[in-house]
Amino acid sequence: MFLRAISIVIRHRTRGMAVKASKHPNSFKPQNWSASELASLPPAESVRSLQRVRTKRGTIRPILNHEPIKSGARVDPTHPAALLTDKSFRAPYSNHGYFNTKAYPNVMLKRLGVVIQPNGRLKPRPPPEREFPIFKHKKRINFASTYVLPIKSTHKSGVVRVRLKRKLNEAIQLVVTRGADVDHQTNEITFKQSEALESKWLLRDWYYVFYPRIPIYHAPWPSMIKAVRESLVAVLKQGREMDMRWNLEIADREAKAMARLSRREMRRVRMWRRQDQETVSRGHLSDDVGVRWKLKETGVKKRSVRGKKLGADNKGVKVLRAPSRSAFQHGSMANSSAELSANRKPPMVLQPRKSLETAASPPRSTTPTKPQVEAIQTRAEPRANQNTRVARTPSTKLPSAAPKQSKAGLKLPSGSRGPIFTKPPTRSLVDSLRRKPLSKFTPGSDES
Repeated sequence: MFLRAISIVIRHRTRGMAVKASKHPNSFKPQNWSASELASLPPAESVRSLQRVRTKRGTIRPILNHEPIKSGARVDPTHPAALLTDKSFRAPYSNHGYFNTKAYPNVMLKRLGVVIQPNGRLKPRPPPEREFPIFKHKKRINFASTYVLPIKSTHKSGVVRVRLKRKLNEAIQLVVTRGADVDHQTNEITFKQSEALESKWLLRDWYYVFYPRIPIYHAPWPSMIKAVRESLVAVLKQGREMDMRWNLEIADREAKAMARLSRREMRRVRMWRRQDQETVSRGHLSDDVGVRWKLKETGVKKRSVRGKKLGADNKGVKVLRAPSRSAFQHGSMANSSAELSANRKPPMVLQPRKSLETAASPPRSTTPTKPQVEAIQTRAEPRANQNTRVARTPSTKLPSAAPKQSKAGLKLPSGSRGPIFTKPPTRSLVDSLRRKPLSKFTPGSDES
């Protein structure tokens, strides 16, 4: 009996505790405010919806986690906003009881990857355009946004967090695409198509961050629309002021760059004018005027010298390159080149005295005998073999064909006067040199 009484008391206490827990203000669900205006909405006229997919030029995670970003890793490193850090940059913000809002320019985001441009003749084809009747006269507004829903400030249930996000998202879409507003007298939702504009509510090329709170879960739609309108207008006003300041900085930087460029161009123009004056005073247009400052594939064509090889045809030809500008300071280059070519003399060859004496007298037309031809052949062979070696090493001394006069024992033969090959060879000598070698059965071969 005693145990039965204890069990009954425990049951009554647990029921009372359950009733008290259900009446707790945190778990009390207020009456859900319904909006009959949103029950059956006609299709939007000008703007169809907000496009949230494929609108992010970078990732905002390093900014939200307060991680450092390198200057070259941002979307646009040359923008003035890219030089600001998280501490020095104060983002446009708006605080409300339902949610908080912040906005960051896309140039501050971290670049997702490097876009590889097509290289070569092949170019990527654009995606095929398909016309749908529902998209024909309507457009979508790019809206890069993210929602931060921490468990501590919202709810541990994922279903609740998803509902907070969806409700805030629908309120933003009603305001931007349909111009939703609230009538202050009747407290009803009205739609104004004249206010359904991107420029009236959103900053172009900015990234929005929303921090929803628990009161959104049971908030009525009229109050949600009021909060969204106030927050978007506050962020828009602050962001436009920043954009105007940055645009002035960019314009000032471009003006300075143009001033530097204009100074360079003015120096170049003055240089060209000076060249024109020199040309007029000289009376003709020189070939290399302005070659150094002309673009590629323009101006005087320079002939390539590397392609030609020195040979018998162009052994003594002197190749003149395009003259520099200093060559025109004292006159025309064409006249000087003509004078150089006219004053050029053939090289002088030193000859002994006896050869000079014999050069004055006409050569005798004598036909050499057989022993003389053999002697000439024997002397010509070693000289022909040494031609290549002597040509490569000019320092070596050539063997003189004529003997020295100081030695008394050596005397020139009566038939040869002066060095060999000073006289033109006769026809009989050429024929004897061109003859074929004797066969094995000739009597001359037996003697040798």
